[in-house]
Amino acid sequence: MPTARLPDGREVDTASEEWRLHKLAEWQARQPECDRHVANLQRLAGTQARAAYIERIADAPMAERVKAEFLKWFEAEKKRREAMKR
Repeated sequence: MPTARLPDGREVDTASEEWRLHKLAEWQARQPECDRHVANLQRLAGTQARAAYIERIADAPMAERVKAEFLKWFEAEKKRREAMKR
């Protein structure tokens, strides 16, 4: 397996528990920021405003996750609204 360097300088196997825990910690550190961006997108009206917002954060490490989480919310919201119409 390939190896990677941890922030403390150690080389570890990318299939190791140390690497998994490091990546989990990175993901958890990004969570609050991702959640904030999703909430901001939820408040925007219209696809143009949302597209512009996503364009502004495109270089951020969590941009793809923000898009995925927003789309999940958007689809759930659409289904909820359709169910209320029935």
